[in-house]
Amino acid sequence: MLTKPPRVSRVSATDRSEPPAPAATHIPTGTEYLLLVDDDETLRTPVARLLRRLGYRVEVAEGGGAALRILGRSLEEVDLLITD
Repeated sequence: MLTKPPRVSRVSATDRSEPPAPAATHIPTGTEYLLLVDDDETLRTPVARLLRRLGYRVEVAEGGGAALRILGRSLEEVDLLITD
């Protein structure tokens, strides 16, 4: 089987340097007030934790009734309702 010779016969010192580090990914943060509604605690808890780490104020509700009670007392304050 015939093989082609390599295109580069020597590697220069500049070719051996470390590749540039990837640019840091910007992760947005917020201060908005979010209402997270989900009946599944295994989903609700980590999502709320993540959103809080990103700077959001998060209120959680286990279902529609609890969400309506929260909205009844703070409807004007809620910036975003997250539900499934």
